[in-house]
Amino acid sequence: MPSSGTIVDEVEPALERPEEVIDRLIAALGRGDNAGITRLLCRDVCFLTQDATAVYGRDRVSSLIAQLIAAGVDVRSLAHHTLQIGSLALVSARWKLSFRARDEPLVQATEPTLVLVVREGSWKLLLLAPWGWPLGC
Repeated sequence: MPSSGTIVDEVEPALERPEEVIDRLIAALGRGDNAGITRLLCRDVCFLTQDATAVYGRDRVSSLIAQLIAAGVDVRSLAHHTLQIGSLALVSARWKLSFRARDEPLVQATEPTLVLVVREGSWKLLLLAPWGWPLGC
């Protein structure tokens, strides 16, 4: 029995593979579940915007993700590759991003870069760059 009085049924299971984080991220974006996404982020997460602006910290990144959700973002994973070295993982992917909340729907093909680390007993996102890592950064 947990000493803090936590009900075990309410605790989410630890994510044992980096790919599980990516799957949950995409699913949570589709549901508009910003709180669920926030639980996948490290406290010191970095989000790289489309114009290569680096935004740091879970609260600030959560605000950006709320904007993506408000824009009706839909993410389709076309492919991904993971390189895992101990408690660090680099994920390169191909996504199709669709934004439904616009007058004219916008669809973008992107090559995101994600870095995950084991923190708090689970894989979490340390770097989230949905539009990739631009040259010259």
